[in-house]
Amino acid sequence: HFFPDQLGFNFERYLQFGQFPQPVVDVENFPESETLDYLQKIENKVIEFDLPKSFPIQRIDVLRLIFSYVKQSSGNVLVYENLTNDLGVDIRTTIKYIDWLKQAFLIDICLNQTKKMVKAARTAKKIYLTSTNFGSSTIASRVETYVFNLLKQTSLPVEFYRFQNQEIDFITS
Repeated sequence: HFFPDQLGFNFERYLQFGQFPQPVVDVENFPESETLDYLQKIENKVIEFDLPKSFPIQRIDVLRLIFSYVKQSSGNVLVYENLTNDLGVDIRTTIKYIDWLKQAFLIDICLNQTKKMVKAARTAKKIYLTSTNFGSSTIASRVETYVFNLLKQTSLPVEFYRFQNQEIDFITS
């Protein structure tokens, strides 16, 4: 039997570690500090070894910085120009690296709902991790990321809607 406090604890633990079963199942041998180290090793392997084998990545340091940005900003609006300025690289590099992270299933993009698909590609986009386990932001951000990923598993397109200073996180049609 689950009690409400246990359910909340288990859900929060799932959001942190749930897509990697070993730390969840073997809690005694995987305390939180070791689990975080385990996830960091997986991230390092993917960023430093797996992705450079699949894509012509020139600057692993920039790729790592972009992924770190997404980890901190999952669920936020992505402004390529701001990220590019912070990184000090060409905007084409930023766009290309984000696309490669997307192709590697580490991140995903949510488009702003518009009447025309062409306009949606030009307007604001939100960026999400495909695994809440890599996120290092708030529980609210992890839950939003989890819901986005859950909705993406359906066959419906997932978009968000922003008008002036109001926003609807998810719209499916």
